[in-house]
Amino acid sequence: MSKVGTDSLLVFEQHLQRVPHEQLRKAFRTAQRLLEKDVAAFAPLTRDGNMNAEEFSSSIESMILRIESLKRKLADLHHNTVMPLEHSLRRRTKELAAFESVTHTSDARYGQWIDTRMNRWLVDWMLRQGDVDSAKKLAESKGIQTLVDIDLFAEIRRIRRALERHSCLEALAWCNENKVSLRKIKSNLEFELRLQEFIELVREGKSIPAIAYCKKHLTQWHDTHTQQFRQAMALLAFRAPSETCAPEAVPKCVSPKVGASLNRSSYRKLYSPDRWTMLSETFTDTAYALTALPASSPLLLSLFAGLVALKHPTCLAQGSPPPNALPYPSSTVSIKGTTFPAPTPMPFPFSGPPHMNVEPSQPPSPNVDCPLCDPLGLGVLAHLVPSANHLNSTLVCYISGKVMDDRNPPMALRNGYALEEMAAKNDGRVTCPRSGLSAPFSELRKVFIS
Repeated sequence: MSKVGTDSLLVFEQHLQRVPHEQLRKAFRTAQRLLEKDVAAFAPLTRDGNMNAEEFSSSIESMILRIESLKRKLADLHHNTVMPLEHSLRRRTKELAAFESVTHTSDARYGQWIDTRMNRWLVDWMLRQGDVDSAKKLAESKGIQTLVDIDLFAEIRRIRRALERHSCLEALAWCNENKVSLRKIKSNLEFELRLQEFIELVREGKSIPAIAYCKKHLTQWHDTHTQQFRQAMALLAFRAPSETCAPEAVPKCVSPKVGASLNRSSYRKLYSPDRWTMLSETFTDTAYALTALPASSPLLLSLFAGLVALKHPTCLAQGSPPPNALPYPSSTVSIKGTTFPAPTPMPFPFSGPPHMNVEPSQPPSPNVDCPLCDPLGLGVLAHLVPSANHLNSTLVCYISGKVMDDRNPPMALRNGYALEEMAAKNDGRVTCPRSGLSAPFSELRKVFIS
């Protein structure tokens, strides 16, 4: 039985409260805009004192109609948005409060909470992968619909799919709804979307509509994005790279020096189809930031955190995963924006004093007590993360799997292998399970960790 580290476990649960809170703030701002718009429309009617009875009666009827329309809009907003969010927020608060009352891991409530959290994380991971139907079925079967954000992820995926179809309309509409928040975080998403629409007009040869579009939507960004603005305007003089790769395709009015600039990466990049992928990723990151969703899946973050905590430089020393088992194309891994090199397994035996560097007579086998030493299991994923920085070493007996400490000190043979004292006693003699070396128990020496 061990105590529950509440603070460390709740690090991954911040979004559980922040997401519905941010959604409620957005609903409040929507209601505020509706009120301000109608109140501003009432002002001219109330200030005009020269109306006759018929005009006054007509203005009153107009105000009543506006008020009834405003009432319907606010009622729909409260019923369809505010009430579900309030219910979700209460359920999530109750879920976190139940966990804070758990003190030990032996408590049955702790196991239930961990199972619920795993189901939530699985649903979150499915939603990020775009498997909305499976996520809904899992949430319904476990009764955790109010603890996950299916509708929010579905909306983000809908806009992402529109960008994958090379359409910016949905994303621009989303930017218009959240323009105040985007301005606060100084996001470039709207500019990139407007720039992409301008590029598509130029690609289609619609120069006049492109210039009109630029005057209407891009000139406001000139001071903050001067370099990109100039490069975009330069595209009006050239065709798409696929048509200008050959020297004869460059217009005669353009000098060879200027025409050659089309092949520069700065201009070719604007015409590249990869910009749509960049826009999709930028939108996703921006949407996660505005809605307080984690940038990465909590399931993957916790998995990598556990792998880092368990991984030791000696892990995977007994072998590497099969070539086809590696799930990554390169020797690096990026975790929350930080790139780590894939560590190289250490050779066996380890470098140490001469009397310890004895070549074993049998090939070493994986440590059965280490989950990362399985080359076909977690050992495959362990290649993706760095080793943990263990300030205090812990020795585990190779035979019994028990932790060695002062009450159960390790004993070392002259070939350098350390064994637990209880496991080493065997009729006055001990036999090394790795090298096969046999020696009297009196030759064993206690090992002290420095």
